[in-house]
Amino acid sequence: MELTALDDNGHVVAQHPFIYYPPVEAEWAFPRYRQHTFPPAADESRVRKLIFPRTGARIWLAPAKGGVTCFIFRLGEGIDQLSGSESCLRNAESRQVFRLDENSFWLFGQDSAGEPTPLFWGLVEPQVRRVELRFQDGTRATTVPQEGVVLYPAPARHHAPGKRLVKAVLRDASGRVVRTIAFDPTIRDRYPCDDPKSDIEYGPEHCP
Repeated sequence: MELTALDDNGHVVAQHPFIYYPPVEAEWAFPRYRQHTFPPAADESRVRKLIFPRTGARIWLAPAKGGVTCFIFRLGEGIDQLSGSESCLRNAESRQVFRLDENSFWLFGQDSAGEPTPLFWGLVEPQVRRVELRFQDGTRATTVPQEGVVLYPAPARHHAPGKRLVKAVLRDASGRVVRTIAFDPTIRDRYPCDDPKSDIEYGPEHCP
């Protein structure tokens, strides 16, 4: 699900995805208020931890019944670890929810300097070996998946209009394009700014 804000001309000015979690059986339910704890269906003796340096992000993976993979995504450590998500990828629908796409932005990450930045993250196809990121100003960056997970903190130099992410090219080991993702750089509040504005007096402020 997604909440979309439109201006008077019907143009998209902001988008925010919402993840709907339908009720699940007890063996697939994540325990509440317990850090890094998987459902009973997962094998916690085989948990793997992925670390993404200088981002504050951690992802734990665990195999589960029927060849399913479960994951826990968190930002920060200890008592500061308050944001994230978790799921067991039991079917095509659950995998689609976390698939790397144009809405794969987590808005509460940090960059290598510890400054607030959106994290571009999600799951990619098993054959993807690198992801090329292309920006409005013509610059490029490359990130490499860890066990099928991509996580890239957008640096501050790419927050301003005219410098934002516009395309991701997913490539396999031979360099063949697996798929491409296009991004709308005009969506508001996706990137932080120093001087947020309001459209109306006393209205909510936003970043361009």
